[in-house]
Amino acid sequence: MHRSYGSVRHHAEHHQRSWRAHREIMWDGQLPIEDFWVIPKGSLRQDDAYKFIGFAAAPRAKAELTRYIPYSPGTTDAIAFVDPAVPPHLPTAPAHKVNAMVPNYAFWAEKGDEPGQRFTAWLAK
Repeated sequence: MHRSYGSVRHHAEHHQRSWRAHREIMWDGQLPIEDFWVIPKGSLRQDDAYKFIGFAAAPRAKAELTRYIPYSPGTTDAIAFVDPAVPPHLPTAPAHKVNAMVPNYAFWAEKGDEPGQRFTAWLAK
């Protein structure tokens, strides 16, 4: 997403793209997101799914992923296995979290679609 405000250019993208392109990242106002593993109800390979999640959620596997993309490993136990050169490039580096916008999941669960509908109505004016 690109936006221009006079002489200031704003760009939002997943930080891995900037990292791969060797662009400097300005972390001010980052919006951290989380991913979750789920097993669909009625899955025919439920045992395999549990095994995979066990593997993927293990600290060493999470740390290994940081060698390829600069995503935070998601568990503090994994940091011990991360290459020491990597943490300064992660979104969870202390300096990067100073002005992070933390999502308020309780608000969105309570309000549902109402804020989006209000925003869409405002845009239509």
